[in-house]
Amino acid sequence: MKRTLCLIILIPIANLLHSQNLFLNQKGSFADDKDVAIQENTRMRLALHGGYSYQVAKISDEVPAEDREHVKKLKSGYHLGADFSYFITETSGINMKYNYFNSSHEIINIIKNEISIDFIGPGYALRLQNYSKTNALFMCMSIGYMGYTNKGYGGQIKGNTFGTALDIGYDIGIAKNVALGLQFSMLSGSLKEFKITRNGHTETVELEKGQYEGLGRIDLTIGLRFNF
Repeated sequence: MKRTLCLIILIPIANLLHSQNLFLNQKGSFADDKDVAIQENTRMRLALHGGYSYQVAKISDEVPAEDREHVKKLKSGYHLGADFSYFITETSGINMKYNYFNSSHEIINIIKNEISIDFIGPGYALRLQNYSKTNALFMCMSIGYMGYTNKGYGGQIKGNTFGTALDIGYDIGIAKNVALGLQFSMLSGSLKEFKITRNGHTETVELEKGQYEGLGRIDLTIGLRFNF
């Protein structure tokens, strides 16, 4: 349902903006010099980025009171990522996305957790340029694989699931075919089962409906975009 709603929102917005030429028929607000035109006659876009992340899942009521502060600390972390887009037309194309998230917190000799989440998958990309092609609004909806790892004093938890990602960003030209990118992203997914390894022994745990482990988070991103 979330993926359907995102697509329902993205596609009409893109068509409306394109048909009315809101971006293509006005001067750029940051640069008009052709020397910093970042999108002109380019089909491919490589984005490298990183930033702050926050996991949005509610803390379970089953978490003991003395551990809740520790779990809260694990909600905040950082992410690194890369996207490669190929534009079939001036405004629409396909995208391949990779994103790595990490957070950790430790109370020495009491409790420790280091969480990492990988996302990789294809997506549908939209790019709406300004008149001088120096800046561009970028949107992408991706689906793919999410891998989860949680390491601690007591062992390791691993799992994987189906995930989605929605990116909305703005590329600001700073040099020929190079842009500074600012982006807001939402990722979602839920673990229904995982494997726990302790003392060399591994067991599979299946979660009941309503107890799934939420992997949803928001990312605030800054990075460089290369167009060619």
